[in-house]
Amino acid sequence: MVIFPTLISFFCVFWVAGYYYMDRPVSAAIPGGYGIFSMTSVLLFFKTKHYGFFRFSQLFLMLCLPFLLQASLGGFRAGSAVQMWAMLAPIGALIFHSTKAAKWWLAIFMVLTIIGGFSESYLIGRIEPLSQTAITIFFVLNFICAFFIIYICIHYFVMENQRILAVISEQTNKLMEMDEIKNRFFANLSHEFRTPLSLTIGPLEDAINGEFGEIGDRLRKQLEVMLRNSRRLLRLINQLLDISKMESGEMKLEKGRFDIHELAEETFQSFTPYAEHKQIEFNCEAGEQPLNLDFDRAKLEHVFNNLLSNALKFTPENGKVKLVLQENEGNDQGIRFSVFDTGPGISQQNIDSIFDRFFQVDGSSSREHEGTGIGLSLVKELVELHNGNIEVKSEPGFGTEFSVFIPGNVTHEAHEQTIPYENRTTAMELASLDSGISNIERMSLTPTTDDMATILVVDDNADIRGYLTTCLSPLYHVIQANDGAEGYQIAKQHHPELIISDIMMPGMDGYQLCKAIREDSVLSDTPIIFLTAKASEEMKLEGLEAGADDYLAKPFSTRELLARSRNLIVLRQQKRELKALNLQLEKQVKEQLEELVKNRRLTNYFSDKLLRRILSDEDAIDLATERRKITIVFCDLCNFTDMTDRMETENVTLLLNEFLSESIALIEQHGGTVIQVIGDGIMAFFGAPDEMDSTEQANKAVEMSIAWQRKVKQLSTGWLAKGIEYEGPARIGIHQDHVTVGNFGSNNLIEYTAVGRGVNLAARLESSCTPGRIKVSHPVYLLTHDAFNYEELQEEQFKGFARALQVCELVIEKN
Repeated sequence: MVIFPTLISFFCVFWVAGYYYMDRPVSAAIPGGYGIFSMTSVLLFFKTKHYGFFRFSQLFLMLCLPFLLQASLGGFRAGSAVQMWAMLAPIGALIFHSTKAAKWWLAIFMVLTIIGGFSESYLIGRIEPLSQTAITIFFVLNFICAFFIIYICIHYFVMENQRILAVISEQTNKLMEMDEIKNRFFANLSHEFRTPLSLTIGPLEDAINGEFGEIGDRLRKQLEVMLRNSRRLLRLINQLLDISKMESGEMKLEKGRFDIHELAEETFQSFTPYAEHKQIEFNCEAGEQPLNLDFDRAKLEHVFNNLLSNALKFTPENGKVKLVLQENEGNDQGIRFSVFDTGPGISQQNIDSIFDRFFQVDGSSSREHEGTGIGLSLVKELVELHNGNIEVKSEPGFGTEFSVFIPGNVTHEAHEQTIPYENRTTAMELASLDSGISNIERMSLTPTTDDMATILVVDDNADIRGYLTTCLSPLYHVIQANDGAEGYQIAKQHHPELIISDIMMPGMDGYQLCKAIREDSVLSDTPIIFLTAKASEEMKLEGLEAGADDYLAKPFSTRELLARSRNLIVLRQQKRELKALNLQLEKQVKEQLEELVKNRRLTNYFSDKLLRRILSDEDAIDLATERRKITIVFCDLCNFTDMTDRMETENVTLLLNEFLSESIALIEQHGGTVIQVIGDGIMAFFGAPDEMDSTEQANKAVEMSIAWQRKVKQLSTGWLAKGIEYEGPARIGIHQDHVTVGNFGSNNLIEYTAVGRGVNLAARLESSCTPGRIKVSHPVYLLTHDAFNYEELQEEQFKGFARALQVCELVIEKN
């Protein structure tokens, strides 16, 4: 894309020179203009690296230049040779852009060609054509150059495609080699697994059959679990081995003349006990006469087993499963057998995918049945290996029908098998089904003593539930649940000390169960252990973040499970004991405090309001240190210190206690809080610790101060009547400001008070006040002057303040 525009721009120099030689300066401007704009676009591309704009501009210039040159040469006939240059635009778009863009460029090219043809008559009369010799030479040169460039473009395009195809071919070969290595690995691994499994299954079968002597019921149950799960593992390994054989082309049919009717009946009878245990109506319609056919018995038995086990697995209790076998009706000879069930059915969007390898209709963590997605894929391939076909019909909520057709010549005479055969496939298929423990068995409580802790085991696999119960029952009271929803209901009923749960379960999975437990106010502290096959670090973190207390991956150590269970149960018991002890201590402390309050042992040292705050847990935060706007009131008796030197101690105590008692009661009556009592001086707050509006603070402080002065006069009159020669007028200062209020002190002694310039100013107002009067600051005056009578504001200088402040005294009306 850079070389071609540069070459064309270079040739445009000769075009310009040729036009000037032929005395056509206007025509020379066309190739000259193209050269300038084209090189400008190239230079911008090197600077900005904007490939999209560069590509569009070059294709646009290549498309427009030839048609402009046609017009300058005198029309369509005189300059048709240059039209071939315009073909570079759609060809370039095809190579460097996309087929969709190339179609648009081609359409524009065709439109411009049509316009050029129709404008022929108009151009001939206005532009003098070149000489025939010049036109011929020009035509030949353009033809050669244009086709050379077009050939170069197509050659590049073809070579690039060949290179891409070579890369694809090389990658395909590598993928085939890797696939062959994978198949070989699966085959070798499967064979290696089969040997130890054979050495496991055989001795287990012998032990269960009594070959090594009598065994107890408890050991028999464990051996049966081991045998059943060993067969499940062998089934999975056989499936992987069959898949590797299929992919490598090594799967061969070992056909013989067999009675397919007999095979169907044998398979049906093998699954009948399980169907009866699950209370499923299980029927077989196979007729009476033999149906002899050439087929591989082992492989076709696998087809029967897989279809029947799937039908029984997905059909609920009291459902129906039916096997129908008959000779095919129609031109195609062979046998057709179908398996019907009344299970949940398969949605239309999943029907086309159920035969895909590793596909599962329900791939969520809450899927109801276990599986790998191999079975149906293998069934389809085995059927097709017999040149047959398999079809499926299903409707969600109404069940599913699988229909298999095996072609061949069918005869009805009695026929002996030509190949000895031992049936072991059905046992493995039955092992893949749930052991079918009934709800009563699952819910039954293990005989234990009353003081044993209760553990709830939640798992959709009956073997796992049974094994965990066997491990835990000697030490704990064990109950079981089949899924998360059932486990949650049982937990609410029995309140277990520990829950051991799987994650992947039908309906409510382990994560949802954990969330429900944590959101339940009664069960929220119940410890949960996730015991699951999800063993990755990410899954473990996800489980712990979901709220689980511990996480164990399968396979697990029984000793480790018991240790973790014991630790969590002990920790929960300790938490409950600690909580009960805390509640008991809180109750005792509360009773003691109530006794102290009742006996007024604390109210002698704290005001009632502060005492209630201190003893109230929910209000303790209000006593924290903070910046707050409050109203501070200072009150002090005049000449009290001089009076104490002249009076008896008893009289001083009587006078002072009466003053303080009446004053504190008055402050609390008006909503204030007594903070400090220093001799005959009292400091009170309005707005702390209880929050109060600024205006309300100021009004209550002034109203209380007026009542205070009147109370002091009443007290003075009473003292004189008792023979105490002291008429003690009081000074009161009031100021409102932002101060730091809260707890101050050390670990041994804490005082609730306020610190700041506002407190100092209130004290200065009190000390400078006229005895028997009330002095307020300017902020208090502004908030209360409409409700009370004040003298004129005056400026006054106070110690510790740089400038004079406006203050005034209150006029107290006589009653």
